[in-house]
Amino acid sequence: MRKLVGLVVLLFLVGCETKTEITTSLNKGYDIITVNSNWEDAGCVLSVSSGTSYNMLVDNTGLDVAELGEYEITYSYSYREVEYSRTRIVKVIDDIDPTIVLNSGIDTVQLGETWVDAGVVADDNFDTELTIVTDSPVDTSTIGRYIVTYTAIDDSMNETSIIRVVNIVSSE
Repeated sequence: MRKLVGLVVLLFLVGCETKTEITTSLNKGYDIITVNSNWEDAGCVLSVSSGTSYNMLVDNTGLDVAELGEYEITYSYSYREVEYSRTRIVKVIDDIDPTIVLNSGIDTVQLGETWVDAGVVADDNFDTELTIVTDSPVDTSTIGRYIVTYTAIDDSMNETSIIRVVNIVSSE
């Protein structure tokens, strides 16, 4: 009889056993960063249903903040001889507009004389070669005020514009 009672108690206890749930979660952080800026790893946590949490370890960063692209950050943690992992994607982007400055020049010329466009100088936080687009409607044979627009565009399609005012005046 004792064996039967013991068996019933054992079956009851086994039936009441709860399964341990394991979850992993990425801590909130900035996963899109501007090229050449610092990235701070927000981390990842493994949580056990008992209420215990563990900071997961970074296995692989491979993150190069000096190069545009997507990078996988892998976290792992071994709990009760089972390996858990989670991946974070970090995007390195160029979202900064180029800078553009007018070169000094003579922007008031006499009617019929030649105007020489002094141009601009442009620089960018990442790209070394920029596209400069110039819209120059200057007509030195007609008196008037002309707006010349310069636009600097980098490879990520960030752009900045600046204007130059050119005055064509009468020679009298």
